[in-house]
Amino acid sequence: MGRARLNGQSGGAKINGIIKEYLVQAGNTISAGDFVEFLRSISLGTANNPLGNFSAYQIRAAKLTDTEVIICYRKGSDGVCYASVLNIAGTTITQIITPVNISGSQIDSELKLKRLSDTTAIIAYTVSSNTVKTLKIVSFNGASLSLGSAYNIGVAPLDMIVLSGSTLLFTYCWGSQCFATILTFSGTSITARGTDIMFFNGYSASIFFRQRADGTIVVGFDASNYIGFAVFTISGTTISAGNVVLTPYVGTSNIYVWFVSDIRACALYLDNTNPASIKFYNVSINGNTITIDTTFRFLGNFSAFYFVSITNLSSTKSIMTFASGTNPFYHNVMVLNLVGENIIPETRYITYSQNVWESPPPVFLGTKKMFNIYGDGGYYIVSRILNILESVRKSSLSEGIQGISKTKGGAGETVKVFTLTGGL
Repeated sequence: MGRARLNGQSGGAKINGIIKEYLVQAGNTISAGDFVEFLRSISLGTANNPLGNFSAYQIRAAKLTDTEVIICYRKGSDGVCYASVLNIAGTTITQIITPVNISGSQIDSELKLKRLSDTTAIIAYTVSSNTVKTLKIVSFNGASLSLGSAYNIGVAPLDMIVLSGSTLLFTYCWGSQCFATILTFSGTSITARGTDIMFFNGYSASIFFRQRADGTIVVGFDASNYIGFAVFTISGTTISAGNVVLTPYVGTSNIYVWFVSDIRACALYLDNTNPASIKFYNVSINGNTITIDTTFRFLGNFSAFYFVSITNLSSTKSIMTFASGTNPFYHNVMVLNLVGENIIPETRYITYSQNVWESPPPVFLGTKKMFNIYGDGGYYIVSRILNILESVRKSSLSEGIQGISKTKGGAGETVKVFTLTGGL
């Protein structure tokens, strides 16, 4: 095994100048100079219902700031889209404002919500009575929500991603083809629409985005029993789409694309073969060239795999939230470790043990706190805060070494640790 070194020296792994304190995991004793790896556990806040008891569907949430989250939903009693803002103080969640009527009349299930800035968000919905496909920007001033003018986009969103302070990428399916376009916005108004381009000659039920450092967008999407990938190059309001590359046959639309970095992704899917399991293909992205490993890998046995979201915590650890079970579906969270080409899951936590009918992706408030929101078996809106706790344990495997202890300590005590970059 190689030796550790300080940045600027040659040979071995690099020790960062940053020193952080960590709790020593139970059953561990660490001496100064020991190699260690970082572990993460989940602390659950109390589940509560800040909006009151009423049925709600198509629940969506987006971060405004580390203490404010905007949510929208279709109310069960009248089918109208409403929006509200929640305040987060520690693990306490409270509603700041009375919910605001966004759509004016009943909508269907095509509801999307994206953050534009600390004070604005965009909502996409379809009015059921006349099938008008609408975008509306909302603005929050700390005490109330104001609504921008309705923009008739004409198509139901597949999904969208904000590119800058004035543009967003909007994707949709029309018939059996998928398209993308650029929308320009200013304040609470959408001011222009670029030229629509077709990027996939087929239908898709879901799409995932990665905006890279060079400004290009990598998209991964359900491609009718396959998982597709392509690179978008954007110049102003013009999109150039690269060739679509497909995984081997997966036989399901129950998929998730996890962008590990600008150059790597994992294409996850549910294999319902008894016992049901999650499998994945590794995807390499080199510039505009996409290469997919043709050998699937195994993540774990899951009876179901719904409402999936994966957020990167570091270059080697991510956190996955999902619903699984055999009706009832419980909401779960677990840390995933990237070890070479494999994904190694850590402890699985049940975050909500009632029947979860839907759950949007969690909202990260800072780096160690998540806001989770669920539609429970009674269709009520339930939310809770999850805190991510860090600890260390001694490591002897080179793939797992992430730091070197500067001080010593036993279980429950605190040690100071140098973090590492590079391999050993």
